[in-house]
Amino acid sequence: MLNEVLNKKKQIEKVNNDIRALEQKVREIGSNIGTSESVYHSNNFDNVGANCLSLILLFGGGIWIYTGYDIFYGSESWNFFSIVITHLPLTILVPYFWSVFSLGFKTGDAKNKIFKYSKQKKNIEKEVNNLKELIPNLNQEIIKLEKDYHNELVKHFKTNYDNNNNGEIDSLENKDDFLKYLKANQDKIIEVSEKMGDDYIHVLVKINDKLNLKRESINKSLAEVMKIKNGFSESSNIDVYESFIKDEIQYYNSLLANSLFMASSLVNNDRITFRTIYEKFDKLNIFNSHYENQTLELLNSINNNLVKIIQEINDLNFSITSAIEDLTYATQENTEKITQELQNIDSSINFNTLVAGINAYQNYKISKNTKSLRS
Repeated sequence: MLNEVLNKKKQIEKVNNDIRALEQKVREIGSNIGTSESVYHSNNFDNVGANCLSLILLFGGGIWIYTGYDIFYGSESWNFFSIVITHLPLTILVPYFWSVFSLGFKTGDAKNKIFKYSKQKKNIEKEVNNLKELIPNLNQEIIKLEKDYHNELVKHFKTNYDNNNNGEIDSLENKDDFLKYLKANQDKIIEVSEKMGDDYIHVLVKINDKLNLKRESINKSLAEVMKIKNGFSESSNIDVYESFIKDEIQYYNSLLANSLFMASSLVNNDRITFRTIYEKFDKLNIFNSHYENQTLELLNSINNNLVKIIQEINDLNFSITSAIEDLTYATQENTEKITQELQNIDSSINFNTLVAGINAYQNYKISKNTKSLRS
């Protein structure tokens, strides 16, 4: 269906290009008509004057030659000199009448050009009007196709991301599980924090706030995607938006997994893993929710240019996502330990599935980017 929309838009673009080209021809022909009319009126005026002068010269020249013959005919003075004098007007009249003939030819040629150009202009203008009549019909077809495509888009995202139709992505509805984990282990976290001389409860609560904001921004993104009703193109379609939503979910899942690893390592006194994740988060400014707030501001101030906003969000998240996708410290032992700890608090998070999904999506993107580079 998208291809049908794009083809119709290409047809409109081609029609508009053809109209612009033909209108340029009309302007050029109009300029040629103006030039020819100028030549015609100028030469026609000169032609009238020339014709008047021709009568005078013809009359005067005829009298001259007649008088010459009358004076010199049969006279003994009829000689070469008298012949030249008698026929002297011919030396003026012959080139003059030739120039008058040329002037008349130019006037006629200009008149013919005016007729020819006017006919061409009329035919092209008719062709332009015929092309313009195509555009409303094509636009109506696009409106219908885009309406159908919008319905398909909404159905696709509801089926795959919001099946219960509550406005939230199904896989991100485990809202309080991280905070629930912190509450269940806060005594241990406080104990270890006091030994280490830092308030890590404050740090972990900040991470929980960041998770909440990120989830909010992803749900907001999904809502904005499903509002789109027109303007579909190579950069604005189901595949593009789904890729963005998937990347955002991957960002959230990676952040959640890292956060659980961090909290669990603190609870289990695995200070090396804890410090590894803490330093990574600190360098990425994870403890600051500026990016998530900025993302929400972008989505709340949206003005139908979701493609541009998606690019800005991707730019904000790019440096962070690639870093937090790295789960090299995830061992079978600590993964199973977190899984058991989450089960103990009746969490709905399947941690093994979460980690496997992050690694699988990362491998998928690497493979996709490799194929793209090869092609």
